[in-house]
Amino acid sequence: SRGTRLMAVVKSNAYGHGLVQVAEILDKENIAFFVVDSLPEAIILRNNGIKSEILIIGHTKPENVKNSKLSGVAFTITSPEQLEGVSKTILSKVKIHLKIDTGMHRQGILPGQISKSIEIIKKPRLAIFELIKDLSIEQLNHVPAGFNNNIIWNVNTCVIDKNIQPSVPLNYA
Repeated sequence: SRGTRLMAVVKSNAYGHGLVQVAEILDKENIAFFVVDSLPEAIILRNNGIKSEILIIGHTKPENVKNSKLSGVAFTITSPEQLEGVSKTILSKVKIHLKIDTGMHRQGILPGQISKSIEIIKKPRLAIFELIKDLSIEQLNHVPAGFNNNIIWNVNTCVIDKNIQPSVPLNYA
């Protein structure tokens, strides 16, 4: 719909279409952010003048998060152990995307690990990357095929049930 911004998944050389070539075209289109698999892919985009935000979805070692000088980059965290490592390593704020396993059991923080992860996140050195703030009620209530829960369930578990105040107000209207 009008006003909706999309993310552009350009990981793995934009699936063979050329990482930089595709990103240069899409960077002019006011996308929400690029999705890459690794820190080296994010570095390539920045070194080629790409200005849009970037989300790295592959595993990044805590020391590489700490040493990254890239601006506008968020790192995906898939386990409490990785989160703890990043929390102990970084000296300044870093954007993270907390991947919660919603039923596929491929990667992500399990529901039983949410409390531990929330305690780590409460530490003031991390800023939570809020991807859901612009989603509609319909999008939040949608349960994707192969998943057990919708997005709002995960937000409820993390934010409301655990009495966590989000760093950015959540607007579901």
